[in-house]
Amino acid sequence: MATEIVKILKNQFFICLLLVITILALYWRVHLYEFVNYDDSIYVYENPFISKGLTKDNAITAFKTLYTSNWHPITWLSLMLDYKLFSLNASGYHWTNVIFHLFNSIGLFLILKGITKETWKSALVALLFAVHPLNVESVAWISERKNVLSAFFWLSTMGLYFLYVKSPSIHRYCFMLFIFMLGLMTKPVLVTLPLILLLFDYWPLQRLSRTKDEGNEGAVSIVQLIWEKVPLFLLSVSSMVITVYAAAQGGAIKTLEKYPWDSRLANAVSAYVKYILKMIYPDNLACFYPYPKTYSIWMVLVAGIFLVGITTICILNAKRFRYLFVGWFWYLTVMFPVIGLIQVGYQSMADRYAYIPLMGLFIIMVWGGADIMEKVFKPKRFMPYIISFAFVGILTLIASNQIRYWESSEVLFRHAMQVTTNNHIAIAGIGNEYLKKGKMEEAALYLLEAIKIMPDYPEAHNNLGIVYLKQSKLDEAIYEFGEAVKYKPSLARAHNNMGVALSMKGNYREAIVKYHDALREDPNYINAKENLTKTLYNYHHNKISGHP
Repeated sequence: MATEIVKILKNQFFICLLLVITILALYWRVHLYEFVNYDDSIYVYENPFISKGLTKDNAITAFKTLYTSNWHPITWLSLMLDYKLFSLNASGYHWTNVIFHLFNSIGLFLILKGITKETWKSALVALLFAVHPLNVESVAWISERKNVLSAFFWLSTMGLYFLYVKSPSIHRYCFMLFIFMLGLMTKPVLVTLPLILLLFDYWPLQRLSRTKDEGNEGAVSIVQLIWEKVPLFLLSVSSMVITVYAAAQGGAIKTLEKYPWDSRLANAVSAYVKYILKMIYPDNLACFYPYPKTYSIWMVLVAGIFLVGITTICILNAKRFRYLFVGWFWYLTVMFPVIGLIQVGYQSMADRYAYIPLMGLFIIMVWGGADIMEKVFKPKRFMPYIISFAFVGILTLIASNQIRYWESSEVLFRHAMQVTTNNHIAIAGIGNEYLKKGKMEEAALYLLEAIKIMPDYPEAHNNLGIVYLKQSKLDEAIYEFGEAVKYKPSLARAHNNMGVALSMKGNYREAIVKYHDALREDPNYINAKENLTKTLYNYHHNKISGHP
């Protein structure tokens, strides 16, 4: 009986079916959820070209635009296809994210199983990835389509690389290169993948162990392995250049004046350890983690010593426990571009950034845990399975609770306010919800509080300006729109809104300038075009009538 159960657990089809059932059961409720007022408007329901669907012109726009301070045309094409299929029904977008997460989980299992021949270990890594609460943000948040989609291309590239290593051919290599390129055009997180493939050459592929000293004619040196990946590295470098340019154009990269190097370094060291702690104990997860104003030197030193210590242990035991070396440097490497040394946005860290890096830590947990349990529970064959599935079950319950916070914008932001302090994004988010409901006094209070915490928060200034506009406080509105464009000159909405306020005051000439500014930043801005046409008519009409 025991042997039969073990065989079932080692059956590939059974494990894939288990992953499907687990993910669908865990994320089933998201199809009832709406869009959230946290980037979903920018990515979908107020996006000027997504709403036109998947057309030839739109597809060309996807490859040309730097909208959202990113260049990710494949992500845009994916969302355009969703719009064509589901219009603005959020359920369809949610299901697409869930399906990609499902593919990613199964793909992770099949790749690890194919390379290592370890069925239950590979299955446990995939299950941890499938249900971990840190991954909820990437799946339940429609705007993070780029995350689940880029992971799909990441794993596809890894799978194709494995097939290429088994049977090298120029066709297989070129196909792998093409999929890798698609991944880079989805999200630039794939820039680190060539380094991870080098790690996989060490283990589990063990290509570096095939040396000439061992009498193996198929020897592969480290130089050969690096040379083999030169085309991948070249694509990565190109993607990094485009990414930095796009972020700089949109004002997403923050200055050293606002975030000095000592602050960035302290945050990076702390964040590396915080992600590990949240992986082990996923508590107080939020959609946004504010950047701390100060850091405890002792906390940063302890975190730094921890990182150096673990890195040293992994290097010293690289030959004995290869999975330890590979898993740890997978985590360090993949997390590095988003750890905050180049500060993009206001966050100190983000759950979504851990989506791919966690895979490396899961490998350490499972392979290392298996080694420990083999010694402790050797006569009791079922104990490793019982402990493993109990841990997965606990994570599933926590993830299920975390998913419910993505039900609506208000639930999401109020939860973030509860588990963090001075969270200007969450506070402004509640203000925006009151604005949508027409509760202007409450909206103003929350938006003013957000601005008090983060004075250079352009979106909060813009939305506070809208509140004042609706209250007919035109001078206050113009001031807030001016603050918004001061801190973010590319914010087309603020230029347009200022134009509206100026038009309401009868300052048509100044309003026309602001509409032109809005269209300069976003040539496809329909409201700005309509407002410009209307204001030009009013301006010329007044001129003919003899009014200034």
